[in-house]
Amino acid sequence: MAMFDKQALVIGNDDYGGKNQLHSCVYDAKMITHSLHSIGFNVQPAINLRSNEMLSISRQFAQSIRPGAIVVFYFSGHAGEFNGENYLYTLDLTTVNAQNLLKEMHRNKPRVVIFILDCCRSPISSLDSRAFGLDGRSRLRNGLVPMGGPPSTIIAFSSAAGKSSNAAGPGQNSLYTKYLLRYITTPNMDIDMVLKQAAVDVQRDSINYQIPYLYSNCNERICLNVIPWPNINAWPNAMQFNPPMMISDRHRQQNQYVTQSIWPYIGNFSYPYYGHVGMINNQYSAYENPWYNILRSPYT
Repeated sequence: MAMFDKQALVIGNDDYGGKNQLHSCVYDAKMITHSLHSIGFNVQPAINLRSNEMLSISRQFAQSIRPGAIVVFYFSGHAGEFNGENYLYTLDLTTVNAQNLLKEMHRNKPRVVIFILDCCRSPISSLDSRAFGLDGRSRLRNGLVPMGGPPSTIIAFSSAAGKSSNAAGPGQNSLYTKYLLRYITTPNMDIDMVLKQAAVDVQRDSINYQIPYLYSNCNERICLNVIPWPNINAWPNAMQFNPPMMISDRHRQQNQYVTQSIWPYIGNFSYPYYGHVGMINNQYSAYENPWYNILRSPYT
């Protein structure tokens, strides 16, 4: 797929100052930018944006979207909700309406918009609510409300509606972005599976404290990183999945991940029964060889 057919806008805001200061969002944005660029995306990164900058960059990006493009929008920073609408905070604590931004990104009829919000950190301590025409005593609520979108929209929140998500320190990724980076460059993996695998890992790592939200009305398979079979071993930096190996009792007791490189030959498919995909944890439902169909017939 050509470079211009895969477009991304990646925003990370840290420098809110005072009690609102964050430390990992810019690093999250840089790592997501690097990962998307490595799989052929035309990425526009932006960090520490104030009100006019964020509005201008977002609108310019929406206008630049080509018809039929695969579009990724990623935001890491503070966010909140008011009256059923979600708002992304700029550094000066004004906001951008997330629902309106999503609608703008659909105007040029892209193939799909993947809208990823890794936000809802600790509550904002001082928001000028007068910017919303309020009386100065009203406040936006921390956390987001569930949202949908036009056809061919995929929305991922790093935490459930109304809940906060775990940030990190300088030079570290947030809990959600840490696991998103693990899967996002995986060859021939449906984006729904990418987001679900990341969500499962976040939920397990946080012991069910942080449960990501996923909404999708995209009814086709979308792979961000499509690699033909003969070339699949030439992508060493991506996490590559095989059908999971048979797991010994010793490994099961250690509760480890089981990963392996793509098998070297593709002429002989004979599988034993596999109870789990990439993880040993009976809390999650069992899958029976979904990777075979995903990898054998990638979207082209």
